Amino acid sequence: MKEGALHELPGGWLWTKLGDIIEVIRGASPRPKGDPRYFGGNIPWIMISDISRQYGKYISRTRDTVTEEGAKRSRYLKTGTLILSNSGTVCVPKILAVDGCIHDGFVAFPEVNSELETLFLYHYFHFIRPEIIQKNRQGITQVNLNTNIVKSIEIPLPPLPEQRAIVSKIEQLFSDLDNGIENFKKAQAQLKLYRQSVLKAACEGKLVPTEAELARAEGRDYEAADVLLARILEERREKWNGKGKFKEPDAPDTSGLPKQPEGWGWATLEQLSWDSGYGTSEKCDYNFSGPPVLRIPNINEGRINLNNIKYASESTNLNETESLVYGDMLVIRTNGSKDLIGRAGAVTQNFNKPYFFASYLIRFRIVEFGGLPIWLSSIWQTLRIRSWIESFAATSAGQYNISMSTLNKLPLELPPLAEQRRIVAEVERRLSVCDKMEEIISESLQKAESLRQSILKKAFEGKLLNKKELEKARNAPDWEPAEKLLERIRQEKQIKEKNNKPARRRTHG
Repeated sequence: MKEGALHELPGGWLWTKLGDIIEVIRGASPRPKGDPRYFGGNIPWIMISDISRQYGKYISRTRDTVTEEGAKRSRYLKTGTLILSNSGTVCVPKILAVDGCIHDGFVAFPEVNSELETLFLYHYFHFIRPEIIQKNRQGITQVNLNTNIVKSIEIPLPPLPEQRAIVSKIEQLFSDLDNGIENFKKAQAQLKLYRQSVLKAACEGKLVPTEAELARAEGRDYEAADVLLARILEERREKWNGKGKFKEPDAPDTSGLPKQPEGWGWATLEQLSWDSGYGTSEKCDYNFSGPPVLRIPNINEGRINLNNIKYASESTNLNETESLVYGDMLVIRTNGSKDLIGRAGAVTQNFNKPYFFASYLIRFRIVEFGGLPIWLSSIWQTLRIRSWIESFAATSAGQYNISMSTLNKLPLELPPLAEQRRIVAEVERRLSVCDKMEEIISESLQKAESLRQSILKKAFEGKLLNKKELEKARNAPDWEPAEKLLERIRQEKQIKEKNNKPARRRTHG
């Protein structure tokens, strides 16, 4: 299907409208929703949400069910029926692996006749999905299909043996592609585990020689964490001047924390930061011309990235003294995803203009002692810190939250400064290799998806089969031009109409 002229097809093929070759019906939903007369029975109730829960061609289970009475007010379909979503996540085909009823967010093709391969249609819907969405978009985001739109879809119809050969070739190529994708995803998972093993070793003093070990070997003294923390607290007190009554930060609760290497210590986030606060609630947009405002998408893997920036309006009056500076840590304090709560990024560069941050972030101003912000951004991604944050996250109305006062109590590993620098350098060296490998894997996965569409494009242009495969299909005893195939399909439809078998709602049974 395409705008304007349709592309040329091989001999024996023809273009036809979907409604000319197959029955198209719409699902139905019992009302009112949740009525026990209709819902909660033993019959699977297929909804739009079910298509996103099950990868692949088939729907074999559903979250909800309907009763016999509910089925009478819905559309009952048999196993093997091809369905197509027509609202929400539009133009996603699925094949039923169970008997069940479909929601009114689907259309169905209840009787794919013997002249048409179900999987040929299935793959065709996947191929045309981007165009269907673009062509039938209503407003900014909403896309809806009705049965008339679906019936009017143009489809290239090959002879039946060629349909079978094309489906077989697609399935073979997709199987190879899926195996490759699965291997890439396994590699991604292994890289994730490797990242955590590096960070765990870093926080246990096992990644590089400790400062205590080096000092003994070299016969010198070193500054242990308790001495370093005393200096940090003194610097913190000096920065507090003019901010009101000074409150001594609480020391960490070390009960239950792991044993540390010699010379290390624990400190709370409050002890290591001299100020904290929430960001601006000013409305931001990509097209505004005011100062840039960092948001959740700008926090990634412990660092700040400046991609996908929104701006405040030009008339916004933001105090430049509240703009971000080197060493600031931004922490996500509220979000609908538990996984994002408490994620953090450090500002590790000097901006050439004022940057601000949104109100669902908390900014902690870390005391600048020899790269302390970079150390914190490195260890922030460890499982120990992640588990601590998630254990203290609160939830309300579908939103997860972690407060500033809670984060202030977060216990953090504090090695000697020189050791911090060596650990950070080694972590960055090892993880930079991971970053490069993940970039290669991500590019490969994108290419794999592009290749999937390229395979489908060739299939529906009649260019996928090689000469030998095409000859085999055309020598099949049931090969005949699609023109004759279409005529026979039309005759079958006429017979059904004469026998008074219209597409009516079917009851269970």
